Amino acid sequence: MCARIYINSLVARRIKICLIYLFLFHSILIAQKISDVHFTVSAGFSAYRISLSDSILYDFKKILPVFTFELNSKQLSSKDFDVKIIDGTWEQNFGPAIHTSLKRLSGFSDALRYELMFENRGTDTVTIGNVVPFGTDENSVFITGYGPSDLARAYLFRPGYSKVRVILPDNAWELGYSSFNAGKYSVCALTRRQQTEGGRKRRYETVLPPGASVTYYMYVSTFQGEWQNGLKYMFRDRYLFDLENFDNELYQREDLKWIKNSYIIILQMAWDRNFIDRTTGKYTYAGELAEWINLFGHIDVFGIWPTWPRLGLDRRNQWDLYRDLPGGTQQLRAFARMSRLSGTRFFIAYNPWDRSTREEDHLKGMAQIIMETEADGVVLDTSGR
Repeated sequence: MCARIYINSLVARRIKICLIYLFLFHSILIAQKISDVHFTVSAGFSAYRISLSDSILYDFKKILPVFTFELNSKQLSSKDFDVKIIDGTWEQNFGPAIHTSLKRLSGFSDALRYELMFENRGTDTVTIGNVVPFGTDENSVFITGYGPSDLARAYLFRPGYSKVRVILPDNAWELGYSSFNAGKYSVCALTRRQQTEGGRKRRYETVLPPGASVTYYMYVSTFQGEWQNGLKYMFRDRYLFDLENFDNELYQREDLKWIKNSYIIILQMAWDRNFIDRTTGKYTYAGELAEWINLFGHIDVFGIWPTWPRLGLDRRNQWDLYRDLPGGTQQLRAFARMSRLSGTRFFIAYNPWDRSTREEDHLKGMAQIIMETEADGVVLDTSGR
């Protein structure tokens, strides 16, 4: 019995050592960060390899362009044009008009950052759009604009699948994203428009008169596992590189955790005929709320929006329009209390782009309306930079 106990203890020690080794080995793999992207000028301007902080090299399955973009809706690739290296900057001419330069900047702790500038050296006005790092390769997962210039025209493309429309953050309509496998790791990359000199920003493109320029930042990093992990890293963990770190403390408040499980939110204009009867001037919200609950089984949030499209027609600001509704904020308070009886929260809306009406501190005005209406939260409309 003692011998058996000794043997089992020895085996247990060996297993423990192996588990510790596997844990450390896994930690080493996770800890590796990208240190460089290797470019080649033998095929235009292309990329073919990455190196990590442990100096191990990982080759791409095939040579890829460093970037693709659209010039007047025609896609061009860095792989198809000659490149010169001048003082550590890669420079290209795409015909007589567009000159590009790419240089490496100081990066984030776990990603590389490059500055990519497009300059119009021609004599005609041009448009630049759909800038995608490492291109729209058929074997890559990528996001870019597609089709007519709708309000939302970004799509996710995956090898072997139909494209899927995606909604991007309001300050990142024009972003380009791609990811692809490179051995034990996968590469993920992102382009973000930063500024323009003499140009005009549109949602998905930049208009460049002669002499104007637009600058993008290009971020490159690595991930492991399924393709979704690249998106999680860029969008969830890195906040599209808008900042190095993010304080998430406010989002961990116990009294606000209910919003994490709120999936059905109704957003409605105040002039909707299902909210108020135009002929009688009476609200029909009680019946409408019952219909929504009957349709879905439960409504998590109902948000009222009285500002669009009237905001800006006169001097009244967004908070004035709440008070000018029939019954004012007292009536909205009654709706908020009625909603909570059905397990539904009642939201107001905030428009940060309200800049040309009666001046009032936005946050103080919002706080006052919340107090008057007893609203449970706010729908935050956005303002692109």
